[in-house]
Amino acid sequence: MKVLILHPDLRDAGGVAGYYRKLDGKFSITVGHLIIGTRPGERGGVDTVRRMLSDVRLFIRKIRKENYTLVHVNPSLDPKSLLRDGLFLIIAGLCHKRTLVFIRGWKDRYENLIHRHWRWLFRGVFGRADAFIVLSQAFKRTLASWITNKPVYSAFTALDDEALAGFDMRSALEARLSAPRWRVLFISRLIKEKGLYETIDAVGMVSRHLPGVDLLVAGDGPELAPARQYVHRAGIPNVRFLGYVRGEEKAWVLRHAHLLCFPTYDEGMPNTVIECMGFGLPVITRPVGGLVDFFQDGIHGYVTDSKEPAVFAGLIRRIVEDKALYRKMALANYAFAQKNFKPCQAARRLESIYEAVSNGNHRL
Repeated sequence: MKVLILHPDLRDAGGVAGYYRKLDGKFSITVGHLIIGTRPGERGGVDTVRRMLSDVRLFIRKIRKENYTLVHVNPSLDPKSLLRDGLFLIIAGLCHKRTLVFIRGWKDRYENLIHRHWRWLFRGVFGRADAFIVLSQAFKRTLASWITNKPVYSAFTALDDEALAGFDMRSALEARLSAPRWRVLFISRLIKEKGLYETIDAVGMVSRHLPGVDLLVAGDGPELAPARQYVHRAGIPNVRFLGYVRGEEKAWVLRHAHLLCFPTYDEGMPNTVIECMGFGLPVITRPVGGLVDFFQDGIHGYVTDSKEPAVFAGLIRRIVEDKALYRKMALANYAFAQKNFKPCQAARRLESIYEAVSNGNHRL
């Protein structure tokens, strides 16, 4: 069996690139990679058309000459991604290759649009796939209602083994509990829909009562400059913007933060939550995507339907003011992540799906 995976450049900051970066070297079968999507320095227009044509030509050449048995695409549920990966899916079918679609990002507004208006088009293009993977049971039920005759598997995302190398949970926990200041972490692409401003406001409310609480904002995006201005105008103290972090810098942030506040509006399976659980951080978030399938309120942190900063402020205070509770949540998250989110486990799960799809045996 030989599988070709289409994904963005592994150096990119996005969740799809991060996932396959973590799985690099973990497969026991032959896996090829084809980089697709926007490249650094691409200015749109002519550059985009040229890049897309180049990607298509290279894709056709690879699947014709390198004898792949299965093509694996990774769209998000948004128009641009679906159009791009739908084209590759059609080409793979014309070349008589089996196909697997792993829908990584799931956006509620596009789910509603497809369900109401474009289900026929989605079925016409993606109904050609041999199987699907999604990141939550709710997504699985929705997709199965759109395309009724194809298997839909579920999967988790993965931790970063390199970032966790040498990490000692017990020592980190004691260091956090004895630290003079508490660090609330927000780490994501900086867009409004991730709950950035709700987090800033929540920590601002907490700091009025607990001045020893800081907010670390890690990430880049269109809201970086506006968020800096917002913090300055509102006079919210103790907010540090770290920019995009990766490698050792990211590992340092995850080791030294105390908890994650992530009031995201919608997700597939947020890598941010999985990574922070891997470092034993309690998580305060919303019931989105695949989190609904495993996240236990009061065990892994707190989950709320609310988007109100005051609600998140109250939950932050509840954790910060109760060290016994903090210890319990931190250890629970670390143990759960080690048990369920190891990259080798994610690779084995994909391999079992690849084998089932290649052989036409979908009983896993």
